[in-house]
Amino acid sequence: MNADIALTCPRTNVNVVFDVGAHIGEETRKFLKAFRNSKVYSFEPTPITFSLLDANVDSARTQKENLALSSHSGTAQFNVDGNSTSNRIATEEKNAIEVLTTTIDEYCDCNGISGIDILKIDTEGHELNVLMGASKRLSESRIGFLRIECGIDANNTRHVAFNNIISCMQEYGYKMFGIYEQEIEFFEGCAHLRRVDLAFISKTEIEKNRGLVRIRPKSFRDFLPRARAK
Repeated sequence: MNADIALTCPRTNVNVVFDVGAHIGEETRKFLKAFRNSKVYSFEPTPITFSLLDANVDSARTQKENLALSSHSGTAQFNVDGNSTSNRIATEEKNAIEVLTTTIDEYCDCNGISGIDILKIDTEGHELNVLMGASKRLSESRIGFLRIECGIDANNTRHVAFNNIISCMQEYGYKMFGIYEQEIEFFEGCAHLRRVDLAFISKTEIEKNRGLVRIRPKSFRDFLPRARAK
């Protein structure tokens, strides 16, 4: 998605990125590399995973927060299995710890953040709650791009269903921007899709970049006039 934003939206300036469910910093590092003038806010509630995030990402342009983002502020039960990418807010009591929660809108208000240029959410089924906590900024089109993990297979109960994510974003006037990270049903060894990341663009960013790119290039090389001429 980072490359597609750079290629298709030349008038977009990425200054503020929220990495929600940052794990050990894989995506945070990619954001820092792709957008050299950005500040990345990385949220990871699991203590052991947060310690790895803190060690792996050493940049003055990163604000690391040992918090969970949700639909409300307070606390929540968080199921933990080491530093697994499957750790999540859930109702099961097994291996549960209590974590602090806040909302995107409240965090932004408290920290003087007017808008978010890119919001990435990977929270293992808690994505709609995170979006509920950003309702003010979503309704005012103050989040430029979103990348949200969702489930495709109807038997996948660990992720929010594709249609639910689409419906939520349409209510706020967002359009589909792309589909990324297509993952097959690896638990069953089947070829059909289990989950994907859906990307959305706000009406503000659409209007800002309207008419500048007619066809999305397949690579940076295709984007260059000299390369196309050849």
